[in-house]
Amino acid sequence: MPGLTTALAAAGITPRFTADVFDAPYCGLLSAIRPVLAAGDALPRLSARSRDLRSGERLTLDLAMPDWVPTVSLWFVMHDGQALRLLEDLRLRPGERRIMNESAPSFPWVIGEPFGHELVLLVASEGQLFDRPRPQEESTEALASALRAAAQRARDQGRRLLMRAIMVETRP
Repeated sequence: MPGLTTALAAAGITPRFTADVFDAPYCGLLSAIRPVLAAGDALPRLSARSRDLRSGERLTLDLAMPDWVPTVSLWFVMHDGQALRLLEDLRLRPGERRIMNESAPSFPWVIGEPFGHELVLLVASEGQLFDRPRPQEESTEALASALRAAAQRARDQGRRLLMRAIMVETRP
């Protein structure tokens, strides 16, 4: 970063950098999905209306799909090592953009305990991701193992599969 800070200083701009350090069980999951993470501005895209959420607020996600027919699954991966399935096998149109804050009228995505740094994971697959439905809640390790196997099956079958992950912070 010396080149960047030198260029900013020459332009009369004083950069201020901050970083949060946290301990969370995401390494195994991120390692499992790294081969199929979408890079840069490639589709699919995933963003949260807010990445700083308080208890009782709704998680609202903005999804932008690739130019092929995606089947979408979403997980909210909590820092306590549990993953909550928000959506599974929602079929969208090629190029569709959708704002979502619930998977069904009876299941709004409202923030509650435990609070901390959490990961939202989007999977866009060509066809169904899994042979049978995943549990509503499962360990991060179980999800990582299932996603690794699903990615291998997709590769073996010549199906497209891309993932995106973003961090959000939840607070009381």
